[in-house]
Amino acid sequence: FSLGLDAAAAFAFHAARRKTPRRFSSRLKNQLLYAWLGALATGGLCCCERPPPRLADVAQLLVRDVDDDWRPVPLPPSARGLVVLNLQSYAGGRDLWKRGACSCRADDAPAAVDDGKLELVVCDSIFDLALALARGRGATRLLQAAELRVKLNTDLYMQIDGEPWFQPASTVHIKRLGQSTVLSSAPNPRCCAS
Repeated sequence: FSLGLDAAAAFAFHAARRKTPRRFSSRLKNQLLYAWLGALATGGLCCCERPPPRLADVAQLLVRDVDDDWRPVPLPPSARGLVVLNLQSYAGGRDLWKRGACSCRADDAPAAVDDGKLELVVCDSIFDLALALARGRGATRLLQAAELRVKLNTDLYMQIDGEPWFQPASTVHIKRLGQSTVLSSAPNPRCCAS
């Protein structure tokens, strides 16, 4: 789940793809168009739309820790995008939590699919998000929580698993509902040895 910056870029891409699907005919072309349209939609280029608002100006974040205490969390004043992760795969397999350039808290634990926690990552601009996806720098780890509520006092772009929409002012509540069993192969000790 994300809101703000990343979702605005996804919305611009999906709107263009619906309008002229023949332009989106290959993986490379799609990636280039996603970068171009995302930059236009999020204030990354001259003569483009204004960037999404700073989240601290339009949203309140409440989190519940694993010990059931709800508390407000101030959003960084420059953050324009919030990404909520429940596993270590975002935007085609990138691990934003592990790769985040810095952390707002000293007690951040490594992310795990079975820890009952959501990881929250923020970014300030489309360039920060691009750096986080390409090089592992640019996004900021905000915190880990068992549950969260985001109260929006304005309309904002959101997306879940690549499906974007424009959300009117509302409250979004995200929590874990059970866990699925997933099969994976054991790591090969001879592969990628350091």
